[in-house]
Amino acid sequence: SNNGEFYCSELVYQIYKDQGIIKCPMKKVSEYWLTRIPKVKTIMKKRNIEMDQEVVSPKDIYNAFLW
Repeated sequence: SNNGEFYCSELVYQIYKDQGIIKCPMKKVSEYWLTRIPKVKTIMKKRNIEMDQEVVSPKDIYNAFLW
């Protein structure tokens, strides 16, 4: 995350990446469909989550192992 803290899937992603186990690109928050829901947008704004922040979801990590 941009604030120096890790969230759950980002921590797992970083561990796999540091070990050379995973290669999946991070995405901007705005690329996820969930961000199109008004209530989600409101929550994200309250938590200072930027739409251009790069993140990785559990599904991204899972899909990276489906070679």
